Amino acid sequence: MESQFAEALGKEVLSVDPAFQWVVVLDGRGQTLVTVYSERYTKRRKLEEQTKERLGALDTVFLEATAQAEKWYGKTNFILIAYKKAKILLTYSGVHDVYLAVRVSPSALAEHLFPKVELALKRSKRKLGAGSRP
Repeated sequence: MESQFAEALGKEVLSVDPAFQWVVVLDGRGQTLVTVYSERYTKRRKLEEQTKERLGALDTVFLEATAQAEKWYGKTNFILIAYKKAKILLTYSGVHDVYLAVRVSPSALAEHLFPKVELALKRSKRKLGAGSRP
């Protein structure tokens, strides 16, 4: 049931903007629950389990580390990792108690796309319910 919830959440995020290429939904420990790809994104690579675990742990460490500075700067909305060929938005959904990593095209302006991620999370709360996870 948890992977069905995570897949529905990932699809909801992908549906809000064509710049979103894939979404990885992670649990609170950084374990990958599901990776959902946009139909437009054809460069899919199979990651080894050990690589997924390391990336998931790294994502959660980044987001948890920013929480330490929230008392000065306010809530962390997202972290942007900008590679030469891609950008990854990292965020936490407290409503669903999951972390999200969203790959966007390198030319996209992440600051303009994050509100769309928030919109998808709000829509998924209505559709999936906050308490529908086991």
